[in-house]
Amino acid sequence: MNLKQSVVTALVASGLFVAAICTGADEAAEIRAVRAQSNQAIAAKDIDALKATWLPSLHVAASSGVSVTSGTEMAAVFLKLFDDPAFDRFERLPVSVRLSPGKTLAAETGNWTGYWKRDDGTATISGPYMAQWQRVDGAWKLSAEVFVATECSGSSTCESLR
Repeated sequence: MNLKQSVVTALVASGLFVAAICTGADEAAEIRAVRAQSNQAIAAKDIDALKATWLPSLHVAASSGVSVTSGTEMAAVFLKLFDDPAFDRFERLPVSVRLSPGKTLAAETGNWTGYWKRDDGTATISGPYMAQWQRVDGAWKLSAEVFVATECSGSSTCESLR
């Protein structure tokens, strides 16, 4: 192979590599956007918008140790939270989104924080989370989540969690 062929081959290979990265980056950006929609729905206490982000077969291991085994059950959990005047919101901030080779599944890891208004301040409970996403009919939907509470501050409520 001569120099010109080598350069062309390298450029084509680089272009394919960059295209593959961009496609993965685009997919990760889509997942991050759905996560942002989920956070906004929780802050707005909009159960329909929240349910639109997950699969009916959603599984969640909550930071409290409770296991949720369906989207319907998760909706009931959130409706109860939304009715609690002390509950403010949850935020999940992705740190990493990694795609499966077929780009039909993705793993998201990040940090979550929950806020509850208390008489002596705002209880802020937080920790790491991991989520599995599944691409269904061209859209990314939450399939499973695991949350662990590793920190609590801002209120004497935290003493009861230790």
